[in-house]
Amino acid sequence: MEDGSQPQPDLIVLDGHLPDLTGEEVLRRLKANPATREIPVIVASADATPERAERVVDAGAVEYFTKPLDVRQFLATLSRILGSSGRAQAK
Repeated sequence: MEDGSQPQPDLIVLDGHLPDLTGEEVLRRLKANPATREIPVIVASADATPERAERVVDAGAVEYFTKPLDVRQFLATLSRILGSSGRAQAK
């Protein structure tokens, strides 16, 4: 970029279960970092408990999906978040 800043993604899709850190810890770090805190994050996990979904959304995820994904719902969520311009729009 011309101003020397790093390009940022419009959206992050985060797995809830990673080998080295939990998805919740990665989300916490993303939201604590000024460079990434405004990027919308969708979390996908096999953990379908309502408590986990609520905890992740409370931590800053814009949406929580359980696996296997409902593809239509997932694509509708992507359209809502990214909008027709492809730029991220918060909920």
